[in-house]
Amino acid sequence: MFPQRSAGRQQHRGRRQSGDNGASAVIIFGNNDSAYVDQLGERNTSYINQGASNALADVWQDGAENASGISQGEQSDAYVTQLGENGRSTITQTFGETATVKQTSLSVNAISTIVQNGAGHTAVVSQYSGDNSALVTQAGTGNTAS
Repeated sequence: MFPQRSAGRQQHRGRRQSGDNGASAVIIFGNNDSAYVDQLGERNTSYINQGASNALADVWQDGAENASGISQGEQSDAYVTQLGENGRSTITQTFGETATVKQTSLSVNAISTIVQNGAGHTAVVSQYSGDNSALVTQAGTGNTAS
């Protein structure tokens, strides 16, 4: 389901926008980084900043007025799915971490923030109904939250 990393000094970017008034920005500085954005709904925005090597970001927005921001370091993976309306997702991670945010079609006004500092963390946030908010903050090494 999610794209896989490939070997070599490559950067992969893919964007598909078929809704109205969508906006995305992808900034990649490292080697072997990949970023994919699919915006099928209206007025969705996405920002991805990968400043190191071997990072992967995948954003799928099929609702309306959703916003996603990802800033991550080396060997980190971020997956965001926003299918509702007016969802907000922010992921910040430093090294070797994985974050997943799932906001379903019923998750109107959902807010998710994941901050992972350290190494080897995993965080999964799933929001299935309206007006939910989640904050995950992890420091140290090898923590898991879901």
